[in-house]
Amino acid sequence: MSPVLVSTGHVTCISLSKLGWERFLELARSGGWEPAGTLPPIGWEGGEWDGSDYTSGRGQIVSDEDAKQMAAAMTHALADIPDELQTDDPEVRAMHNAFSGATPGEEIMADMLGIGDDDDGADTAHSLLLDIYTRQSLQEFFSGHRGWAKSYINFIRRGRFDIWASMEDIPNGRLGKDWSLIFTL
Repeated sequence: MSPVLVSTGHVTCISLSKLGWERFLELARSGGWEPAGTLPPIGWEGGEWDGSDYTSGRGQIVSDEDAKQMAAAMTHALADIPDELQTDDPEVRAMHNAFSGATPGEEIMADMLGIGDDDDGADTAHSLLLDIYTRQSLQEFFSGHRGWAKSYINFIRRGRFDIWASMEDIPNGRLGKDWSLIFTL
Protein backbone atom coordinates (compact mmCIF):
# COMPACT_ATOMS: atom_id res chain seq x y z
CA MET A 1 0.00 0.00 0.00
CA SER A 2 1.26 3.45 -0.94
CA PRO A 3 -1.24 5.83 0.63
CA VAL A 4 -2.63 8.62 -1.51
CA LEU A 5 -4.05 11.69 0.22
CA VAL A 6 -6.67 13.47 -1.88
CA SER A 7 -7.51 17.06 -1.04
CA THR A 8 -11.27 17.39 -1.15
CA GLY A 9 -11.47 21.03 -2.13
CA HIS A 10 -8.32 21.56 -4.14
CA VAL A 11 -8.31 18.68 -6.65
CA THR A 12 -4.76 17.67 -5.78
CA CYS A 13 -3.30 14.55 -4.24
CA ILE A 14 -0.03 13.37 -2.81
CA SER A 15 1.35 9.87 -2.58
CA LEU A 16 3.81 8.50 -0.06
CA SER A 17 4.96 5.20 1.38
CA LYS A 18 2.89 3.49 4.07
CA LEU A 19 5.77 3.86 6.50
CA GLY A 20 6.18 7.52 5.54
CA TRP A 21 2.49 8.20 6.31
CA GLU A 22 2.78 6.34 9.62
CA ARG A 23 5.84 8.42 10.54
CA PHE A 24 3.94 11.64 9.70
CA LEU A 25 1.12 10.51 12.00
CA GLU A 26 3.73 9.79 14.70
CA LEU A 27 5.25 13.24 14.13
CA ALA A 28 1.82 14.84 14.55
CA ARG A 29 1.17 12.95 17.78
CA SER A 30 4.60 13.95 19.12
CA GLY A 31 3.64 17.57 18.40
CA GLY A 32 0.48 17.30 20.49
CA TRP A 33 -2.12 16.27 17.91
CA GLU A 34 -5.07 14.39 19.36
CA PRO A 35 -6.85 12.62 16.50
CA ALA A 36 -10.49 13.62 16.17
CA GLY A 37 -11.18 10.44 14.22
CA THR A 38 -11.82 9.87 10.55
CA LEU A 39 -15.20 9.90 8.85
CA PRO A 40 -16.37 7.03 6.65
CA PRO A 41 -15.86 7.34 2.90
CA ILE A 42 -18.66 8.88 0.88
CA GLY A 43 -21.23 6.16 0.23
CA TRP A 44 -19.93 3.88 3.03
CA GLU A 45 -22.22 0.89 3.47
CA GLY A 46 -19.96 -1.33 5.53
CA GLY A 47 -21.66 -0.92 8.90
CA GLU A 48 -20.20 0.84 11.89
CA TRP A 49 -17.11 2.95 11.10
CA ASP A 50 -13.85 2.79 13.12
CA GLY A 51 -12.91 6.46 13.34
CA SER A 52 -9.48 5.69 14.78
CA ASP A 53 -8.39 4.34 11.37
CA TYR A 54 -5.97 6.71 9.64
CA THR A 55 -3.97 4.05 7.80
CA SER A 56 -6.11 1.47 5.93
CA GLY A 57 -6.69 3.69 2.87
CA ARG A 58 -10.38 2.87 2.39
CA GLY A 59 -11.26 6.42 1.40
CA GLN A 60 -11.77 7.60 4.97
CA ILE A 61 -12.09 11.34 5.38
CA VAL A 62 -10.00 13.54 7.65
CA SER A 63 -12.11 16.54 8.61
CA ASP A 64 -11.07 20.11 7.93
CA GLU A 65 -10.45 20.87 11.61
CA ASP A 66 -8.60 17.58 12.27
CA ALA A 67 -6.34 18.16 9.25
CA LYS A 68 -5.50 21.69 10.37
CA GLN A 69 -4.73 20.53 13.92
CA MET A 70 -2.62 17.68 12.52
CA ALA A 71 -0.63 20.13 10.37
CA ALA A 72 -0.13 22.53 13.29
CA ALA A 73 1.17 19.70 15.48
CA MET A 74 3.48 18.46 12.71
CA THR A 75 4.85 21.98 12.26
CA HIS A 76 5.43 22.26 16.01
CA ALA A 77 7.25 18.90 16.17
CA LEU A 78 9.28 19.58 13.02
CA ALA A 79 10.63 22.81 14.56
CA ASP A 80 12.74 20.68 16.93
CA ILE A 81 14.26 18.61 14.13
CA PRO A 82 17.48 19.91 12.56
CA ASP A 83 17.88 20.57 8.85
CA GLU A 84 21.00 18.39 8.69
CA LEU A 85 20.82 14.62 8.95
CA GLN A 86 21.32 13.49 12.56
CA THR A 87 22.57 9.91 12.71
CA ASP A 88 25.62 7.82 13.45
CA ASP A 89 24.15 4.82 11.59
CA PRO A 90 26.20 4.31 8.39
CA GLU A 91 23.32 2.59 6.55
CA VAL A 92 20.93 5.43 7.35
CA ARG A 93 23.55 7.96 6.20
CA ALA A 94 24.18 5.99 2.98
CA MET A 95 20.44 5.77 2.29
CA HIS A 96 20.02 9.48 2.92
CA ASN A 97 22.88 10.30 0.55
CA ALA A 98 21.48 8.00 -2.14
CA PHE A 99 18.00 9.51 -1.93
CA SER A 100 18.87 13.18 -1.57
CA GLY A 101 17.07 14.87 -4.43
CA ALA A 102 15.62 11.56 -5.68
CA THR A 103 12.45 9.61 -5.14
CA PRO A 104 13.19 6.52 -3.01
CA GLY A 105 12.64 3.24 -4.79
CA GLU A 106 13.68 -0.37 -4.67
CA GLU A 107 15.95 -0.03 -7.72
CA ILE A 108 17.92 2.86 -6.21
CA MET A 109 18.20 0.94 -2.94
CA ALA A 110 19.31 -2.20 -4.78
CA ASP A 111 22.02 -0.25 -6.61
CA MET A 112 23.15 1.42 -3.41
CA LEU A 113 23.40 -1.90 -1.56
CA GLY A 114 24.98 -3.73 -4.49
CA ILE A 115 22.12 -6.20 -4.89
CA GLY A 116 22.17 -8.03 -8.21
CA ASP A 117 19.49 -8.13 -10.90
CA ASP A 118 18.05 -11.45 -9.74
CA ASP A 119 14.32 -11.79 -9.15
CA ASP A 120 14.72 -11.27 -5.40
CA GLY A 121 16.75 -8.05 -5.67
CA ALA A 122 13.85 -5.63 -5.38
CA ASP A 123 12.26 -7.60 -2.53
CA THR A 124 15.58 -7.72 -0.68
CA ALA A 125 16.11 -3.99 -1.21
CA HIS A 126 12.58 -3.25 -0.02
CA SER A 127 13.12 -5.34 3.13
CA LEU A 128 16.42 -3.57 3.85
CA LEU A 129 14.83 -0.18 3.25
CA LEU A 130 12.02 -0.99 5.69
CA ASP A 131 14.54 -2.22 8.26
CA ILE A 132 16.51 1.02 8.01
CA TYR A 133 13.39 3.21 8.10
CA THR A 134 11.82 1.44 11.06
CA ARG A 135 14.89 1.60 13.28
CA GLN A 136 15.24 5.37 12.81
CA SER A 137 14.04 7.75 15.47
CA LEU A 138 11.66 10.51 14.35
CA GLN A 139 14.59 12.92 14.49
CA GLU A 140 16.69 10.70 12.22
CA PHE A 141 13.77 10.07 9.86
CA PHE A 142 12.92 13.75 9.33
CA SER A 143 16.32 15.41 9.79
CA GLY A 144 17.81 16.30 6.46
CA HIS A 145 14.33 16.04 4.88
CA ARG A 146 12.55 19.06 6.29
CA GLY A 147 11.85 20.50 2.85
CA TRP A 148 9.72 17.59 1.66
CA ALA A 149 8.18 17.24 5.13
CA LYS A 150 7.01 20.85 4.89
CA SER A 151 5.46 20.12 1.47
CA TYR A 152 3.32 17.38 3.01
CA ILE A 153 2.42 19.55 5.97
CA ASN A 154 1.35 22.38 3.64
CA PHE A 155 -0.89 19.96 1.78
CA ILE A 156 -2.48 18.74 5.03
CA ARG A 157 -2.87 22.33 6.27
CA ARG A 158 -5.29 22.96 3.37
CA GLY A 159 -7.90 20.98 5.27
CA ARG A 160 -10.18 18.06 4.61
CA PHE A 161 -8.71 15.13 2.66
CA ASP A 162 -9.40 11.47 1.87
CA ILE A 163 -6.96 8.60 2.46
CA TRP A 164 -6.80 5.93 -0.27
CA ALA A 165 -4.57 2.83 -0.43
CA SER A 166 -3.40 3.64 -3.96
CA MET A 167 -4.27 5.69 -7.04
CA GLU A 168 -6.13 2.66 -8.43
CA ASP A 169 -8.48 2.64 -5.41
CA ILE A 170 -9.77 6.16 -5.99
CA PRO A 171 -13.26 5.91 -7.54
CA ASN A 172 -13.78 7.11 -11.09
CA GLY A 173 -14.85 10.73 -11.14
CA ARG A 174 -13.52 11.44 -7.63
CA LEU A 175 -10.61 13.52 -8.94
CA GLY A 176 -12.34 15.19 -11.87
CA LYS A 177 -10.47 15.97 -15.06
CA ASP A 178 -8.08 18.65 -13.79
CA TRP A 179 -6.44 16.91 -10.84
CA SER A 180 -2.67 16.62 -10.35
CA LEU A 181 -0.30 14.50 -8.31
CA ILE A 182 1.79 17.09 -6.55
CA PHE A 183 4.39 15.06 -4.69
CA THR A 184 5.52 11.46 -4.45
CA LEU A 185 7.84 9.90 -1.90
